[in-house]
Amino acid sequence: WVPGADGIREKDGKKLSIHYLGSKSKNTDIFIAVAKENFQAIGVDFQPEVFADFNALSSKVEGGDYDLVSFSTPLLTDPSDGLLMFVDGEIKGYDNPKFKELYDKGLATLDIEQRKAIYKEIYQLLNDELPVIFTNYKKSVYAYNGRIQNLSVSPFNGLAASLPNWTLK
Repeated sequence: WVPGADGIREKDGKKLSIHYLGSKSKNTDIFIAVAKENFQAIGVDFQPEVFADFNALSSKVEGGDYDLVSFSTPLLTDPSDGLLMFVDGEIKGYDNPKFKELYDKGLATLDIEQRKAIYKEIYQLLNDELPVIFTNYKKSVYAYNGRIQNLSVSPFNGLAASLPNWTLK
């Protein structure tokens, strides 16, 4: 692959490009701007395609016509939730019996230390085989005044669900 007249690398008359799929969000907009600049600097044409809704993105992914895709998962209440995609066939072409064995082993114990060791092994396996690239994990932090009573935090919808029950001490 050698740089063409426009700086984009070419080989046998074909430009080096990456077709990226993502969901419409502020984070995606920022990622695309940075990715375009960074890929151009190394001679790669970055072609983003952004979808307004998750179903449209999922349909495009099912077709397989892309190089990179960005998905985000809901807040996870258990480490097994974030790995289900490797068990239920959502990640096409990934089928490792060792992964499934470890996944089942992780679900079979309630001992936190055993689970930590199992999930460490699972993530090492995924890191070695790289069926997907995990880019980040966003932590949600909530702060509230201690005088608020009847407040509860849900991993799915934050503070909002308990709002009708709040009282001030």
